[in-house]
Amino acid sequence: GQYPQVPSILATTLCSGWTVDTVAQLRQAVQVVVAANPILAGRASFEKIDGKKRAVVETGVFDDFFQEVAAPAGLPSVVGLSLSERLAVGASGPVADAFGTVGTGAAQVKKKSPLFRFKVMTLPADPGHGYYFVDLSHMLGDGTTFYEIISLVNRALQGEEGDALVLTCVLFPPQRHSIFVFLVFVFSFLSVYRET
Repeated sequence: GQYPQVPSILATTLCSGWTVDTVAQLRQAVQVVVAANPILAGRASFEKIDGKKRAVVETGVFDDFFQEVAAPAGLPSVVGLSLSERLAVGASGPVADAFGTVGTGAAQVKKKSPLFRFKVMTLPADPGHGYYFVDLSHMLGDGTTFYEIISLVNRALQGEEGDALVLTCVLFPPQRHSIFVFLVFVFSFLSVYRET
């Protein structure tokens, strides 16, 4: 059968005010969010259920969803660069290469890889600066879900408890006469959850 070929949703953010405590604070905040949403530590597979192939997400499988990544050797200073130059370094250059991505849905199922990752990188050439990188499989949600996760991490950084997400998937099924119908389903209606 066909596996989803949709790439993951990701963002790399350059932060100032980065201290030795920033990584520990981010790690703790992400752990709070994942504890409230164990599907973020899950992996996907396809199983036949009632004769149909269905996405199944096994929750709580991974504990390495948060990772600290070493800055690439020779990474230039990004302080003082223009926005386009910073994007070339962080979004499509050596920083992006160091972070990697979770890949398409097909790759995630085939490799049994995580569906969510949060990575950080301290910049040795720029004291007080670092990157964080968030990568979410479209199998778990859409852009709305992605930014809700960022919001939950920010709230956890402020000491708030983790809230549960409403995971949504937006489908664009091909229709006759090139008309697209936009359907939004709550993720729990599309897939089967299996607690571990």
